[in-house]
Amino acid sequence: MLSKIASKQMKEDISNQEIIKISTRKVNRNHKYEIKMTNQTLSLQLTKRTDAIILKFNGDKKEDDDDDDKSEASNRSLQMLAKTIKSTNRMRKLAIQCQDCENLNDEGLKTLGENLKQLSSLQVLKLNFWSCSEITDEGLRSITEGLQRLSSLRSLKLDFGYCNITNEGLKNLSEGLKRLFLLQSINISFTMCKQITDKGLNNLGKGLQRLGSLQKLKLYFGGCEITEKGLDTLCRTLIRISSLQSILLVFYECEISDEGLKQLGENLLKFRSLQSIGLNFSDCQNITDYGLRNIGESLQKLSSIRSVNLNFGICQRITDDGLESLGQNLKKLSALHSVNVDFSQCRDITGKGLEAITKGLGGLVSLRSVDLDFSGCQSISGRGLGYKNIFLRNLKINFESDELSNQSLKEFSQGLKELSSLRTLSLDFSDNDWLNDESVKNLIEGIETLSCLNTMKLVFNRCEKISNESLKRITESLKKLESLQTLHLGFSGCEKITRVGWKNFCKEMKKMTQIKNLTLEPSDEILS
Repeated sequence: MLSKIASKQMKEDISNQEIIKISTRKVNRNHKYEIKMTNQTLSLQLTKRTDAIILKFNGDKKEDDDDDDKSEASNRSLQMLAKTIKSTNRMRKLAIQCQDCENLNDEGLKTLGENLKQLSSLQVLKLNFWSCSEITDEGLRSITEGLQRLSSLRSLKLDFGYCNITNEGLKNLSEGLKRLFLLQSINISFTMCKQITDKGLNNLGKGLQRLGSLQKLKLYFGGCEITEKGLDTLCRTLIRISSLQSILLVFYECEISDEGLKQLGENLLKFRSLQSIGLNFSDCQNITDYGLRNIGESLQKLSSIRSVNLNFGICQRITDDGLESLGQNLKKLSALHSVNVDFSQCRDITGKGLEAITKGLGGLVSLRSVDLDFSGCQSISGRGLGYKNIFLRNLKINFESDELSNQSLKEFSQGLKELSSLRTLSLDFSDNDWLNDESVKNLIEGIETLSCLNTMKLVFNRCEKISNESLKRITESLKKLESLQTLHLGFSGCEKITRVGWKNFCKEMKKMTQIKNLTLEPSDEILS
């Protein structure tokens, strides 16, 4: 338990600074303290049982005047808190979030790194410096020097997205990781660090391959100067980690082609212990159906896989042929529990491709959760919407298409009636010009039969043909969903829904005491 002396010392250290006047108050029984400063709000949470501290800074945007003074304030804020935490030597968890603090620089991280060395009992560390653009390799080196002393660390999350980090920074980080033999989970982001290339990725891999206890790995390098050569080299090092069970690789907007996916597929076959895999290659314009086929053929040979997350959004050269192959391969994963596929903005995908995916998943008795994103696929029709799997618990679909019709929604509604075990449903039909009151009526006829439904989200934003009649029909169906506790309805931009319609809806909602959490998005006109 964090000592009262340490808590008192923290307040004294902050109050003695000449930044501004400090106000602090106890918020609740969990010893949560809120400390307010100019340009920043900091939350310090002290928990009796877990010895955890969570620090959150609001972003401070630069202005033309007094930039140096503001930078000093940001650094001093972090420095005095860093000096405080070193006295809490029994701490198990530390989380610091400085997202969008543009005035924070390497000086603040230097003090933090020096004091991290004192936390010998630390098991969980989360540091978020997303979009702190003044942070460079030097700041990352300071953090790394502190990290390598944390011999008890089990879980590490570092976010340096949009920072000024280069290959040299990753080399230093790699050296620090080599000593953390007990690490079981790593989540590292260098999103949009444009100076990171294949060389930096290679350096990081050398450190990761030494971690014999690692089970979960997430790497975010979207927008970096990474090619398929760097990806291949990374995977060849990762296969040496025999304990790895879950992996997420995010390389959107990188120079990855079909050849890169072929090499990746070959490497995936060597991960015999994998249970969860996530791949994000969105907006990689050199990927075609051939590359997607190679990934699918490798996945279907990994019999232990329980979760698959694939994002190929904005890959404009992927067509129905690629999805047909993927669907055929997914249906062979008999242990599959969760699927998330994103082909948004792939404009050559039609209802035929969607049908291939839903058919492939339909016969998997172990499947419990499905998340499909086909928004922006303009040729999606009603074909494939009749998704059927009586074992499914969670279903989320996001799409928009001018080719959908009332008949399409009627077919989809019939398919919903088959999902007798469904607990969570999320459907987003935003920006569909074709959707009208009859469409909503057809959809609701299927939804109101879902007796086990606990959570529902329906979004019809900017569907201009929807009127009060749809809102009335939804109200009537809600009365039949006795298990429903959480509801989110989006009608922003639906100008035909009037104040009278919303007034009647709210009046009826007051009678539905089973709904505990309600979120409404009316049109801007209603809010004004």
